[in-house]
Amino acid sequence: MSNLTTEQRIEKAHVKIMSHEATRAYSSIIMVGDTSVSETFRTAYTNGRDKVYGRAFVDNLNDKELVGLILHESGHVMWQHGYMWKGLWKKNARLANQAADYVINLDIDKMAKKYPDTIALPKGALLDYRFDGMDTQQVFLLLEQEQESGNEGEEGEKSDEAEDGTGGEGQGEGDSEIGRAHV
Repeated sequence: MSNLTTEQRIEKAHVKIMSHEATRAYSSIIMVGDTSVSETFRTAYTNGRDKVYGRAFVDNLNDKELVGLILHESGHVMWQHGYMWKGLWKKNARLANQAADYVINLDIDKMAKKYPDTIALPKGALLDYRFDGMDTQQVFLLLEQEQESGNEGEEGEKSDEAEDGTGGEGQGEGDSEIGRAHV
């Protein structure tokens, strides 16, 4: 894919995001906290400030998907999901993260349609346009209702997800750990 290291590819994607007209508003969010690469974590996550990317996951993404992933993790930070929806995370962390992912990914997918040479969601990202115009709590309540009724609903574009529908690993311990089930 590239002769660059994972860390260099992430840095390159940061520069691309900060310089692109559609995404430069994410610049200050990208600069918040630490960005690191994990040898053991399978996907990516944020604790609301710091962003951690799984090396193997990033290494399997093309440059456009890496931009989408960084926008996704930065979206959790920007929208303060761990703080704003803390009650949802306490109630059902996995479902709260899925709801937040659906909302973030809709925004990214809309950008990707406008700028397909720059941005793409990684394969398997949670994406369903029936949630368009909803906030995280509205999506959470709908997902919760569907889960309770045993009806998972008509899912939108999704692929390569974990059996629990998260697209990755489950929620970590602690109230501030958001986004462990991702993209």
